[in-house]
Amino acid sequence: MVHGELLAFAALLLLYHGSELALVATYTPEHLSAASLLLSPSYLLAMALALAEHAAERALVPAYKAQVLAATFGPGLAVTAVGEALRIAAWATARGCFTHRIQHKRRPGHVLITHGVYAWVRHPGYLGWGVWAVGTQLVLGNVAAAVAFAGVSWVFFRRRIRTEEAALVAMFGDEYRAYRRRVPTRMCIP
Repeated sequence: MVHGELLAFAALLLLYHGSELALVATYTPEHLSAASLLLSPSYLLAMALALAEHAAERALVPAYKAQVLAATFGPGLAVTAVGEALRIAAWATARGCFTHRIQHKRRPGHVLITHGVYAWVRHPGYLGWGVWAVGTQLVLGNVAAAVAFAGVSWVFFRRRIRTEEAALVAMFGDEYRAYRRRVPTRMCIP
């Protein structure tokens, strides 16, 4: 029997990966490839472990799982919507300046984006993904995976932001330093 939360989870995955592909095709078609789906081995492993947690709890402690799902499913849908909206807003604001790969050289037309959602958060795409990822686990009622996804995302983006910001300082100098002082990451990452 397929439970509604599994259908919702599958729909969320299809929506996210489909929107990433569409956003790359729209704003940076020169970067369009299978990699635009963002299906790395570690991501696929994380999602498989999340499904394993869900299945194990459904089988071993069904009353507990039903109770958790009653409390987390609706909020999880809302959280994933916020994360997805934040990611889409980042793409729509930055347009061709947003790419999946950290840029180390300034491309023609590459400007520092500081308006729109970037006036509120320094890395809205990263924050959006982290929020979305935790939301997917709430949809499944996966308490352990939600905590793990939050922690692993924080560690991953902490490293990535440091690398990316060094490149941005090299490309934009004082303009980026001033922006960084003004706008937080909102991810508890300095």
